Amino acid sequence: MTQFLNNQKIFITGGTGSIGRGLIAYLLENIPGIQLTIFSRDEHKQLDLERDFPGIHCALGDIRDYDRLKECMDGQDVVIHLAALKQLPRGELHPTEFTKTNTLGAENVVKAACKKNVRRLLFVSSDKAVLPPSHYGSTKLSGEKLMVQYSSRYPDIAMSILRPGNVWGSRGSISQLLMSEKMDDLLAITDTNNTRFSISPEEVAKSIVFALKYGQRSEVFIPKMRAYLLKDLLEAADIIEFQLVGLRSGERSHEVIMSKQEMKRALETGQGFYILPNQEVTPNNSDLWSDLSLNKVDESEAFDSQNAARISVDELRELLRKPAKRFVNE
Repeated sequence: MTQFLNNQKIFITGGTGSIGRGLIAYLLENIPGIQLTIFSRDEHKQLDLERDFPGIHCALGDIRDYDRLKECMDGQDVVIHLAALKQLPRGELHPTEFTKTNTLGAENVVKAACKKNVRRLLFVSSDKAVLPPSHYGSTKLSGEKLMVQYSSRYPDIAMSILRPGNVWGSRGSISQLLMSEKMDDLLAITDTNNTRFSISPEEVAKSIVFALKYGQRSEVFIPKMRAYLLKDLLEAADIIEFQLVGLRSGERSHEVIMSKQEMKRALETGQGFYILPNQEVTPNNSDLWSDLSLNKVDESEAFDSQNAARISVDELRELLRKPAKRFVNE
């Protein structure tokens, strides 16, 4: 499935983060001849990245800078946009900064990619983009809408959107905190009955490659994911004492990965779900999609983390016992 990326020049924004490191490791291990350029604004993380992955190229810059993006994208075949501000509470406190990076910055990336006529462009969104109660989610939704707009104007560029859930072991996540064994203070918990989708860094990397291969007109690809109950995660980690703080501004008890409206134009594959753009009833490129088994989605209930298949306590305990891989411990 990865042959279409052989010998390609791939440009990744925000590649020093959790998803980026997992993606780089996966690409270098599985795809021959690729040339990776990582575009980010943190020079220290870039040095760490170059030490961990010799042979990659890092370009210093900010996605708020359109001219710098254009300069660095010269000659690239594929653009994968990961860079974003992601801490939900910070988005509520500093909405303007989140808008500048996540919305205006995303448009800079898309515009630069179109200007440089890359072959493929992927935007990594979030489950927070669905019916968003938070400003962070709103900026991710805006990014998805931008992709749909630009794909209609630049039909020769294959554009796609990936909408994953929470990445297991990613920086700032509760799973990383529980694996780190560095909890000096009482753990703050919003609500033990909360549920969250979970996906591993390697699964995200595979989903990115899948979405790149089959995306054409900014279809949204949602990988198949299970969810965990926060109470089960605490039990798996043997956490007995904690502080209940209640839901934060912009947070919800259960994540929605696909809205009822989106389900009307969604197709299910063995790997996940494709949401077709508005007014689309069939895939844009039937030849490309001919090797996929596609079925209409059951619209009987909303697709959220509360009714998703559950990760058991034993499975969570096993995940917590595994040492965190280097690429998610930046």
